[in-house]
Amino acid sequence: MMYKSTFTANRLNVYFISYYVAAVILSYYSIETGLMAIAIGIAAMTYSAGIELDVGNNRYRNFSKVLGYTMGGWRHLPAIKYVSVVRYLSVSEGDSGEADTSDYLYKLVLAVDDHKRVIKLCSFNKEKALDEAMKIGENLDLKVYDCTTPERKWIR
Repeated sequence: MMYKSTFTANRLNVYFISYYVAAVILSYYSIETGLMAIAIGIAAMTYSAGIELDVGNNRYRNFSKVLGYTMGGWRHLPAIKYVSVVRYLSVSEGDSGEADTSDYLYKLVLAVDDHKRVIKLCSFNKEKALDEAMKIGENLDLKVYDCTTPERKWIR
């Protein structure tokens, strides 16, 4: 059974888009810079990333996809015990030290024996992380543990 996550790494697109805009402005002076800016912009718009689980062959991979080409090597998938969604505080330079809900990120974790976390995937949206965990739990017949609130609980 093959399962492909729906998470995408849109964060990188912001960096590429700002570079693209700057390069387009600079292309006023050079056609080569303009062509390069267009190529980088198209690549940035088609970029996505996620996790692919191949349960039938007992393997997984973190993939990146650009212009329809998928990159990422396969790794052995140990027996998964449960799926967990964990909330953690994101700290960046220049923070005032005050935390609000927008400072939290959510990590999707597939856990195996001895609570060793095998696969981690970040999401900026709590609902999307929980939906993804539920999909994986249903497809792989696993329990789902919600660690996004102080009242941790099994939700599947």
